[in-house]
Amino acid sequence: MHTITDKDYKGLKVLVGVNWDLPLTKEKNPKVTDTTRIETVKETINYLSNQGARVVLLSHLGRPKGKVKKELSLKAAIGPAEEILGKKIKFVNDCVGDKVKKAVKSMKNGEILLLENVRFHSEETDYKKKNGEPAEKKFAMELATGYDEFVEDAFARCHRKAASTVGVIEVGELKSACGFLVKNEIENLSKLLKADRDSFYAIIGGAKVSDKVGALRSLLDHTSKLFIGGAMSYPFMVAQGQHVGTSKVEEDDIPLAKDILKMAQEKGVEILLPIDHVSGEMFSPNTQFEISDDIPDNMMGMDIGPKTIELYKEKLKEAKTIFWNGPMGVFEFEETSKGTFEIAKCVAEMEGVFDV
Repeated sequence: MHTITDKDYKGLKVLVGVNWDLPLTKEKNPKVTDTTRIETVKETINYLSNQGARVVLLSHLGRPKGKVKKELSLKAAIGPAEEILGKKIKFVNDCVGDKVKKAVKSMKNGEILLLENVRFHSEETDYKKKNGEPAEKKFAMELATGYDEFVEDAFARCHRKAASTVGVIEVGELKSACGFLVKNEIENLSKLLKADRDSFYAIIGGAKVSDKVGALRSLLDHTSKLFIGGAMSYPFMVAQGQHVGTSKVEEDDIPLAKDILKMAQEKGVEILLPIDHVSGEMFSPNTQFEISDDIPDNMMGMDIGPKTIELYKEKLKEAKTIFWNGPMGVFEFEETSKGTFEIAKCVAEMEGVFDV
């Protein structure tokens, strides 16, 4: 594993992949509500800057689907990031093109430049399915042009085959290294492969099964219990014939969920799904909420309910190793944050447990 401590970056123009897909307030000029993803890459950014590298940050934010959306501009991250890093950050309102080239060329050693949301360009996400097409290759080359090195520290998205993760290396031929966050995550995840399967449990939440299907299938070979929550649970519920009200379920996720349920049964892995829910009429903190065993037809599931919290906490007591990825609900809203924080508190208070 090649890491940033393996060489001297002084004077080099370094493109750094970060995951600043930050939660924002719903307003004309949104504000960042949680700075955790900025804090996790502080060590890498400051290490490179303090060495005298010219640090250029590249990230996506939300799902603009190839269109420029002001409410998803990474400009919102500048204030919080400057406070956390203790350094000034320059900004350019694109990630490729003449404006970017000019801004990068004029940088001094140690300076930090943040590029605009890479997903404002459709070629970023199209790279996986169209990586043989000229437009996607051209975009990946443009992203890589003008830099001496690429440092990947966007752990939460570096598994995706996108122009900004794979393309800059495949097409742009940039030399690459891991940042401190990716290095630490890989080292800790490697320990999981040696864990005793019978006492190794995984907690999986988040939005889409398709985003994590590879990880889910792999976990079936290493764990004995999978605790599923958040929007991730609804395709599994549909696959088992349960109703999920107006909860958003991607059609492609249902057969994937059925496949994982079948594999789990064959491998003797217990999959735990929510037995009650906190539901709301709209995706808003001001909507009408209801706690019930079943999700009402006119509502969407937004958190695991109190019965599920107690069930999961009781079952987790048997674990010696825990892997957790993704929230149990819409933790950004107070009314639907309890599931995530109660399970987090439970895991944090467990003694003699290795958790990732």
